[in-house]
Amino acid sequence: MAIEYMLILQARTGFFTLGVMVSNLRARRLQGPRDPYHTYIATDAWRQKDREHFQAKVIESHKLCCVLENQLAVEQPGTKIPEEKSP
Repeated sequence: MAIEYMLILQARTGFFTLGVMVSNLRARRLQGPRDPYHTYIATDAWRQKDREHFQAKVIESHKLCCVLENQLAVEQPGTKIPEEKSP
C-alpha cells in the first residue's frame, strides 16, 4: 500500500509539473517577436543609459570623497620610537 501511495504522489507531482511547463511554453509562443517588451530587451539602449548613470554616480561619489590626514599617524623620520628597557 505504501508503494502505491508514493507512486500516486509522484505521478500527481509529475502531472502538475508537466502542466506548468506546457502552459509556459504555450504562453511564450503566443507572445511573438513584435512584442514591445522583447524589442526593448533586444536593443542595447538600456545598457548604454545604465552605463551612463553608473559613471555619473561614480564621478559624483569621487567629488564627495575627501581624505583626512591624521597628523599623529604620519611618519616622522626625525623622531625615534621609545624602546622598552629589558630588566
